[in-house]
Amino acid sequence: VYRALGVFLILTTIALAGCQESSPSRTIVSMQIDSDGDDTWIYVYTIPRVKMDNLTISFNQDSETSSSVFSHQRLISKEVMSDITDSTGYFTLSVAADLSEVYWEY
Repeated sequence: VYRALGVFLILTTIALAGCQESSPSRTIVSMQIDSDGDDTWIYVYTIPRVKMDNLTISFNQDSETSSSVFSHQRLISKEVMSDITDSTGYFTLSVAADLSEVYWEY
């Protein structure tokens, strides 16, 4: 009985190891951009998987924020892309994350 309980506790600890809260100084915030020619996806996520207070993706002052999540993604369709780009073909992209009053933005 104790052996089964021990194995259960070890497996549970291993399974939840990737979801533990971490200190902000040990968290990596990563951004990825994927496109298939028609649609573009902006992804922001944390390594290790740490629930952030807020993850925000903004295009030209249009913000979308998700709270208490490991990752956040936002779609830019080809039509939206043409609407938000300026005359030189650029637009403002801001990605922000905060955890325990530590704030990242790029």
